[in-house]
Amino acid sequence: MYEEVKALLAKQLKLKDPSVIRPDSKIQAELGADSIDVLQLLMTLEEQKGITIPDEELMKFVTVQDIVDYLEKRV
Repeated sequence: MYEEVKALLAKQLKLKDPSVIRPDSKIQAELGADSIDVLQLLMTLEEQKGITIPDEELMKFVTVQDIVDYLEKRV
């Protein structure tokens, strides 16, 4: 799941070097994502996984691992 989230984040953020994305990377502070980037990522994941991620969960996703953990519990 981590590799999938990492690939989607790299694409979403147009990162030339996806290796900068680690499980403990802070999505906004370290990777430069804004709330719209995170929302778009989650919408993509919802579509791909056939799940719904409530809006209130959005603020809980600080690190890449937070997203991975959430998805692993739901998928």
